[in-house]
Amino acid sequence: MINPIKRTDFADVIINKDSFKKSSINALAHYTDISDDDRHYFAISDKNYSKLIKTNNIKGVNRQEGNYTMEIWKYDPVTFTESDFIDPLNLYLTQINNSDERTELALNKLINELQW
Repeated sequence: MINPIKRTDFADVIINKDSFKKSSINALAHYTDISDDDRHYFAISDKNYSKLIKTNNIKGVNRQEGNYTMEIWKYDPVTFTESDFIDPLNLYLTQINNSDERTELALNKLINELQW
C-alpha cells in the first residue's frame, strides 16, 4: 500500500467540485472526533485534474498557497467511495507520516475501526 498523492497544488477558485472528494483533515474530521479545519482539502485524479485545468474550472493554480489545497492522486479517489469524502484506508495512507499527535490518535482510531 502506498500514499496515493502524486503532488499537491493550490487554487484560489474551483468552479466545478464534482470530480473532487474531500480529503485530509476534512475527511479525518468526518470519520473521527477530531476538529475540522477552516481550510478546504480535496483529492482528485491527475486525469480529471488536467481536464478541469483545460476547461478553466480551476483558477489561480500554483504550488505555494491558495484557498483550496488539492491533492492530485495517482488514481481516481472516486473509485473507492460514493460519499463526498475519500475512503478511510486511503485517508490513512495519506496521513501516515503526519507527526501531529492529535492526527496520530485520530488515525489510530480510524484504522482500528476499519472493517477488513
